[in-house]
Amino acid sequence: MNYIGPFIKSNQIKEDNILDQLFHLSKEAIKFIELYSHFGNTIDKYDLQSFNMSNQYPLLSIYKKADITLLIDEKSCYLDEKSFKKEYCATSNALLSLNLLELSDYYEEIYKDDPLKTISELYRALSKKQLEHYAHKLRNQEGFFVDMEEDLEKGSLTLKSNKYKLSDQALFMAAYNKCGNSKEGPTDFKAFSLEILDMLFNNLEDIYSSSELEIVKIILALNIVYKSSKSVAVEGLLLDLNDLIIEDIDSLNLETLSFLSIVTSFTYLNTGIYKLKDNLVKIQSQLTEYYDEDSHSIKKSGDKTVKYNCCEITFFQLSDLLSNKCIDTKSLLGYEYFQKNIIKSGIIKSWPESPNIESAERYSNYIKKSDFLLPESHFRMSTFGTPEQALKAPLFSKYIVYNPKKGTFKEGKDIFESEKNLLIFLVITMTKMLITEAAI
Repeated sequence: MNYIGPFIKSNQIKEDNILDQLFHLSKEAIKFIELYSHFGNTIDKYDLQSFNMSNQYPLLSIYKKADITLLIDEKSCYLDEKSFKKEYCATSNALLSLNLLELSDYYEEIYKDDPLKTISELYRALSKKQLEHYAHKLRNQEGFFVDMEEDLEKGSLTLKSNKYKLSDQALFMAAYNKCGNSKEGPTDFKAFSLEILDMLFNNLEDIYSSSELEIVKIILALNIVYKSSKSVAVEGLLLDLNDLIIEDIDSLNLETLSFLSIVTSFTYLNTGIYKLKDNLVKIQSQLTEYYDEDSHSIKKSGDKTVKYNCCEITFFQLSDLLSNKCIDTKSLLGYEYFQKNIIKSGIIKSWPESPNIESAERYSNYIKKSDFLLPESHFRMSTFGTPEQALKAPLFSKYIVYNPKKGTFKEGKDIFESEKNLLIFLVITMTKMLITEAAI
């Protein structure tokens, strides 16, 4: 160790560190999933000869679920293939590529004058290959993206269901659009994304009659497209869908309501339309009713115990962080909720190590000088084991069980669902990027 930095007297987390820690978890989890997990169909490394892919097995597409427990050899940690559910959920695969593309933008910014910027180029190259694969392998005869499963006898993918979700089409639209608009992005990707957008406009009645959660996912996808295009038509659809779902706000469950708060904040930060602040005030007023300030926990009906899924836990936290930035309200949750429900509950099994002191990520404003060295608490709590120590991947379990009377949590099964995790990680990354941009 050449330099240990200033003496840090405590590891007490501040509210400003909550998003920093979650973002560190998110980007490292995506790196593990994509490059080391073995959790899906992998890309032939000969197709990536311009990159050093030693001990890495990049995913071309991702499976549905697996056990979080890690296997370790002399080269790396990875997930146990025996636990894999070898189905390809359309949602998960769109989200995987979107995560890589969002993080490519992040790494492009911090490593723009550094040889390590190759991680940005790698993520773009991987997402391009994934999207080419999806277009040929994850669509039904009508051209819609649908769920597939492996046929072990034939060694190919077969249709799991011919049913499609418009929210999935919207997420793929966002991925093709973002990749097409990236550096050296394929022009046909952008054209394809516009074809999907036209399809969505031609099916507005079906969108309006979709479930609230599906509509919120479409709003998320439209935000990604609007950010790069500033399309008036996309902006109009964003506002229409937001107004539509606000009318049914009283019927929304916690997960959908928190998610709606998040995407409404995204829409406000991307468009600057003031009326969205009024919508946020209404949503946050509803969310306040879910919080027990004395126990720092979520109110939820149950006999003796209540079950929280990973999206409920994290979206509730992120909605609070974002609304504070958009409508200047005092934090409802603070770090007490974060420590109890995310750090100590067992919903996450391990936390990645902090960046090496040689990395620009370890420094404030990415300035590699000792005065700018960030403490460990910026990235993680020291009480958390690393993946290698815990032998668990840095991923969210499907759910946890809470006993309100005892104020204690019981961990659920060590099951990792790709769709929920990838959605959480994408939302965290977008939150970090948008809040950072808004502060500039």
